[in-house]
Parts: sequence; structure tokens; C-alpha cells
Amino acid sequence: MALPRSDEVKEDLGAQVIDEFVLLIHPIVLGTGARLFAGAGPFVKLALVSSTITPTGVVIATYHPEAEA
Repeated sequence: MALPRSDEVKEDLGAQVIDEFVLLIHPIVLGTGARLFAGAGPFVKLALVSSTITPTGVVIATYHPEAEA
């Protein structure tokens, strides 16, 4: 899934149909903008599977949801 709306992400998290998140973290701070996970939603604990730092400093982090206990 790429570039979903935040309400779609919340629905899919609640339905437990997302099996992987790949986040590209850019080393800048923005004062405004749309938040991907704004507002209340389901709590999902994530486990870091892999990470890479590009030459420009972007962190590519891959996470999988942890199994419920």
C-alpha cells in the first residue's frame, strides 16, 4: 500500500491487514502538514525488521506488526 489516506490506514490497522510498514524518514523538521496517524486509532506495536541510511541521511526503516500476546 502506498500513500493511503489516514482514515484508510486506521481502518486497515484495526482490521489487522497491514503486514509491513516501510517509512522513509527525512532529516528535516516541518512546522505544519498532514499527519499520517492524526487522532485516535488502534494501538499497534511494531518491530523493527531492517533499516538503512542513504548517503543523503534518509533513514529507510521497515517494521512488522508484533503478534498479539
